[in-house]
Amino acid sequence: MRIAVWGGGALGLLWSARLAPRTGPFLLVTRTEGQARQVNRTGITLTTLAGDRRNIRVKARPAGSIKEEPPFDVILVMVKQHHLPSVIPLLKNVIHPETQVLFFQNGWGHQQWLEQLSSCCETYLAVTTEGALKNGNHVRHTGKGESWIGSYPDAGKKTSPALKALLEAAGKDLLQYDEDIRQRLWGKLAVNCVINPMTAWYEIRNGALLNPKYDAEKEEILTEVAEVASLEGISLPYRQMWEQIHEVCRRTSANLSSMLQDVKHHRPTEIDYLNGAIVRLGAKHHKKLPVNQLWTGRIREKEKFML
Repeated sequence: MRIAVWGGGALGLLWSARLAPRTGPFLLVTRTEGQARQVNRTGITLTTLAGDRRNIRVKARPAGSIKEEPPFDVILVMVKQHHLPSVIPLLKNVIHPETQVLFFQNGWGHQQWLEQLSSCCETYLAVTTEGALKNGNHVRHTGKGESWIGSYPDAGKKTSPALKALLEAAGKDLLQYDEDIRQRLWGKLAVNCVINPMTAWYEIRNGALLNPKYDAEKEEILTEVAEVASLEGISLPYRQMWEQIHEVCRRTSANLSSMLQDVKHHRPTEIDYLNGAIVRLGAKHHKKLPVNQLWTGRIREKEKFML
């Protein structure tokens, strides 16, 4: 079984370091030739939650030359949302009708790509709460979480032999299957819509949001997200989501959110796929969402200043 992780960011390196020793032929697909050369030369260095440091040998190849590879049986797509339009045409060169393609993106909007690909391969949404930071080809695991996948758009579809093999190789400690993946996706979307823009705007670590002075703003964002979820047929119990947000803040208290990291490194954020997506979904139902509109505007302004 041939497996690829597409994307050499923090999560891509983390999952490559985990899966490469457990599976058969494995490839990390990177955006740049430089990163592929570095990984091929020195491997991936993983620092675990316990502080252990390991070096894992991994084969890597830049996306620009991926057409030279034979098709893969499983591909884990771990690029950010705004990179998908350039990734999908390349990905189509290395799939067959039974390839299992797992999409690990934050936010809302990538479903369109799964719907487009579902006629030529098997597509899945993935939701992960793992935390990681990268520096070159060194990745540090910063937060223990859970990772779930589920078939989309064909919800409830049974797992294929290739996917079963991946789940067995990864182990339940890494990856689990959920027939109702949309519920998990919305749960993570709600958490990210609160934590990401607030930490990026105030430039604070996740744990700082536990301070009661931020409660009113958290409540306002979450209330609107839950309203839109309900209009989309998803139930997000407010109290449960409130506690989940606080649990994530506690568990990742020392972490910088991905949006804050993007701001600090002068990169485009994913605000349009988080709070911006909530605003668009609200508009579809003729529902105005002034709070999420406000936060979308704030981060867009911050992007203009930082880029």
